[in-house]
Amino acid sequence: MIVLLCYNNLGYAVTTFMDVSNLHYIVRINAMITEKNKNLSPLIPPSSKKAISIPHFPASFMAVIWRFWGIVKTEKIAHILSASVEDIKRSASLMGLDPEIKACDIWLKRGYITIIRNAWHLLEYDQICTLLDWSEEKLAVVLKEDDFLWHKLGDMKPSLERPVYRPLTDEEIMEAEEISRLMKSYGVSDIKNNSFKFLDEFYKESDVTFTLTDDSGDLKFIYSYFALYGDPLLDPEIDPFPDALLQKYAENGINGVWLQGVLYQLTPYPFDFSLSKGWEKRIESLKKLVKRAARYGIKIFIYLNEPRNMPLSFFEKYPQFKGHERGDGFASMCTSVKEVRDYLYNGVYDLFSRVQGLGGFFTISYSENQTHCYSHSTDNRNAGSFCNCPRCRERSFEDVVSEVNNIMARAAKAANPSARAIAWNWGWDTVGDDKPEKIIKLLDKDIIVQATSERKLQYELAGVKSEVNDYTISLQGPGPVAKEAWKVCAETGHESSAKLQLNTTWEMPGVPFVPVFDLVAQHIINVKKEGVKHFHCSWTLGGYPSPVLGMVSELLKKDSPSLDDVTEYIMTHYGKEEAETVCRAQKMFCAAYREYPFHIGVAYRAPQASGPKSPFFTEPTGYDATMVGFPYDCINGWRSVYPVEIFESQFRLLLEKWKEALDVLYSYKGKRTEMFDDILNTAEGVLVHVATNYNLIRFTRSRNAYLINKNEADKNTMLSALAGEEENVKHAMALFSRDSRLGFEASNHYSHTMQDLKEKLLNIAWCKKYYENN
Repeated sequence: MIVLLCYNNLGYAVTTFMDVSNLHYIVRINAMITEKNKNLSPLIPPSSKKAISIPHFPASFMAVIWRFWGIVKTEKIAHILSASVEDIKRSASLMGLDPEIKACDIWLKRGYITIIRNAWHLLEYDQICTLLDWSEEKLAVVLKEDDFLWHKLGDMKPSLERPVYRPLTDEEIMEAEEISRLMKSYGVSDIKNNSFKFLDEFYKESDVTFTLTDDSGDLKFIYSYFALYGDPLLDPEIDPFPDALLQKYAENGINGVWLQGVLYQLTPYPFDFSLSKGWEKRIESLKKLVKRAARYGIKIFIYLNEPRNMPLSFFEKYPQFKGHERGDGFASMCTSVKEVRDYLYNGVYDLFSRVQGLGGFFTISYSENQTHCYSHSTDNRNAGSFCNCPRCRERSFEDVVSEVNNIMARAAKAANPSARAIAWNWGWDTVGDDKPEKIIKLLDKDIIVQATSERKLQYELAGVKSEVNDYTISLQGPGPVAKEAWKVCAETGHESSAKLQLNTTWEMPGVPFVPVFDLVAQHIINVKKEGVKHFHCSWTLGGYPSPVLGMVSELLKKDSPSLDDVTEYIMTHYGKEEAETVCRAQKMFCAAYREYPFHIGVAYRAPQASGPKSPFFTEPTGYDATMVGFPYDCINGWRSVYPVEIFESQFRLLLEKWKEALDVLYSYKGKRTEMFDDILNTAEGVLVHVATNYNLIRFTRSRNAYLINKNEADKNTMLSALAGEEENVKHAMALFSRDSRLGFEASNHYSHTMQDLKEKLLNIAWCKKYYENN
């Protein structure tokens, strides 16, 4: 989900929950397509803002070699740097890199977002396209459609001096050789990338040994732990739900899985067939997936966000379809027009007719992509975001939203009467507190109504009062918006669903699950008391088939679960002595995690999404932290509503308490099972991410003070933070080399490569040297 964080001229975060008048980032995302009409390139031209410098390399082209060594082929690196392969190998050798390393091709298919992020401040557009073997058109589409990647990158491409190979000076050669010496002194030279190794477990040959049978009709659906978000059905080789993963989901009580779909990519688009290129291939992939999943008792659900907007050029041919204009060269397909409603009905009917056995769909009908005329506007005539469609502005918000959901539900059920239609209430209350109830009462009775469980949950931490939007495990819902929605559902006869996160959230995206069984269980217990029937168990992160997910499955089978059931689950699934240790440790982890200084701004913009690769900066960058992308040094963005001293102290408390809980696991000397090691690894993964946050906060806070006062105490704090992070990064490297899940998340791919972590050590060494001289 999207929350807007704008910054005032002092750099303080100002949170706006779906105020459509402030959807500047979507305007900029969609402007990429509009730019194609003005420029030969479909990509937005680089900003005048300069890229971040990388002083720990003797030349920028050496940074390119370092970051992509073993990730892409040496020939590609040579090509983008206008060099020979031998030039590149010789330069790599100076830094201690293996000149004969073979690139791991999987990065181009499953790690392209990691590559783009690492290249953003280093390479020009055409160099990035060459690395990826992409056209500029494909890069533009990925930046727009792949889970708002353009926004995650900061809504801009920095300008930079194009890196090209040149002979190094004698001084630069010495600097390059110093890099090699440093790596050897740290003892990390031989640590190799272990990325994507976890996939082996899921893509091995698998026979059906377990089929979920659930006669209750209750849904428990989840997103694939590693599916590509953008277009997962187009390449059948990159199967988003291999058999071994489906098997594990079934064993953990999951009876539904979901993936994103764009209707005009799944059925022929009657107004422009070119937009549907590849639809037959996607449908065939979907048919096969539905058939395979059925063997495990699992249904496939499609996330539909429809009807998609179109560029203004489209409406030159179809002016009668044009609805709300947002000012970015795009307009809604107006659903007050019969032909558009017919397209929506026929498209969904066609999809569910062609793919028999498809489980259903869920919608988000406000926020996310621009769709109908009220998807990014309101019916409040006094608001700046008032709908400008001449037809829809005479209708109410609830009328249009309910109509869109009803049309799609009726179409799906006409093609397949057993199909489930789920209308998610995300964002409805931002238009007006009374809107969710009005919409629910207008929805067909066979539509399931889903509510984000934590929405507007009030809380206080360290004297700071705020409320939850979504994406928290440290705080347990449900909040008032969900409770009210479910209450209305009970009155109107609609079945209800809860959207929550069970394994992890943007609080800690770099681990497959956070081992806080009691906190997750308490949320489930609270929601069950509200009479909720169905559970949407993750967004794009949180889909790992973990022991936490297994515990949730057991709780959902009970009418009145309690925390005693958590202990029972652990005692049943671990050996006796091992189980006692896990029980004690997880309760301590829960106590520690309650110290997390949650706010959606912290979850989106603090450094945990970037993890231990997040660099230190000796001078202010002038960049704002981006949503789960680049944290930079924007401490005012990281902390959101928390005063900086409280923000720092909360991460210190979290770190100290987490270490104490880890010591309990370390103290266990008996025979360890794979499940025990699983918890130990993920708990250590949480530790290194929390430690990075704490070290970066300490450093940046003291740096800002030092730049003003030149106080030795601040300098010493910075040096202490650098030393602490040096040990933390070395710990992370050892940990990540044995557990390739850590640092991975489906929509952002890896937060790091092993080269990134080694580069972080170079960054730390450079900063230490800087402060020796300043």
